Amino acid sequence: MSATEQRIAASGVNTVVIEGTEGDLRVTWAERDDILVRGDHVEIERDDDRVEITWQSATAANALTSILGIGTGSPVAVELPQTIRRTEVTLRTGDLVLDSPRGTVHARVDRGDTSVDGGDGQIEVKLGGGTIRVERFTGTVAANSGAGDIKLTGVTGKVVVQAGAGDVLVQGGTGPVNLKLGAGDAVVDERDCANLTIKLGTGDAIVRGGTSAATSIQNGLGDIVCRTVLGMGEHSFTTGSGDITVAVQRDLRARIEVITARGQIDSEIPLVSVGKRGPKSMLGRRLVGSIGDGDDRAEIRIRSVRGDVELRWLTGAGVRSVAPERPAAPPPPATPEPPATPAAPAPRESLASAQSDTDVMPMAPPAAAESRADESEFENYQRVILSELAAGTLTVTEAARLLDALAQRQQSQPTTA
Repeated sequence: MSATEQRIAASGVNTVVIEGTEGDLRVTWAERDDILVRGDHVEIERDDDRVEITWQSATAANALTSILGIGTGSPVAVELPQTIRRTEVTLRTGDLVLDSPRGTVHARVDRGDTSVDGGDGQIEVKLGGGTIRVERFTGTVAANSGAGDIKLTGVTGKVVVQAGAGDVLVQGGTGPVNLKLGAGDAVVDERDCANLTIKLGTGDAIVRGGTSAATSIQNGLGDIVCRTVLGMGEHSFTTGSGDITVAVQRDLRARIEVITARGQIDSEIPLVSVGKRGPKSMLGRRLVGSIGDGDDRAEIRIRSVRGDVELRWLTGAGVRSVAPERPAAPPPPATPEPPATPAAPAPRESLASAQSDTDVMPMAPPAAAESRADESEFENYQRVILSELAAGTLTVTEAARLLDALAQRQQSQPTTA
């Protein structure tokens, strides 16, 4: 038995509302000047610029299968003209297909899967339970799922995802990405992101290929892996418990800070260890470094409370613009003996002259009349060294030697009983 077919003129219609209790629904936007509906037990009402399409279960048995989620009723198909500005869809139980949607679309499915193929505009999908799949869409996509996987492929535009439980894959396309998951893995693959934000309660966060102008990844329990071309913005990677791996392209100008409370730090990029005097910091190990030449620099911050950190050079097909490898630097000359006569502390601007015949610029001790070193003075020296390192006027090797020399002088100062 064929489904009932109904048509209604679409002239002057801006909004279409579709509501069904159970049954699969397919909505297609096409070049047409009327609204076509195929399905049994479907009612259509028009009120000025608004059309409402509704249907309910035909029998008590169908209603029961809808409530229990063990079956669906007869499918319904709706064809809309591309001139419709707003479409609202509510489906209690059943699968929803949106084919080449246009304008603003709000869809809610309590139980069932939703797929979007092509189209442009703005889409918001809310699912109680089920999977969401969006392919080749241009515009903003907002997906909200209580439980179920979400896959977005070839989306050109902003992506916002919020899920209670389930894995999320954002593959290809361009535009900002904001993912928030309670439990599940988040993967961003070969996408160019103006801004990338990932927040996970538990699960792994993986970014591979593509680009990210600015990045923020936070993970309560799980690993973070980022192998994308980083832009000149801020990039932060934080996990409570889990390992962090970040790959950086060689032609990036950046300041880097790595902190781990309980874990190892393994870096191919030169870093120096810094810290304050006194009791051991709760932050554990802290390493900093600076790469590239120039004033404008990206900021890379990596923090792990419990877990290892790996910092690598980005290699492979994902590198779109890579500076040639620099030849290995010759071994630095031996550190000269400090001058016998203490000199006044060198002004800040003189640090640039440290790139001379010596790799370590001696730090003058405090006046002999002082019985112990002034801790704040040593910290000021340390800040100056790190500032010059960040500005690029000191190399990592030179900064490390200066910090070591400073620490040795600090330890050699007499203390009062």
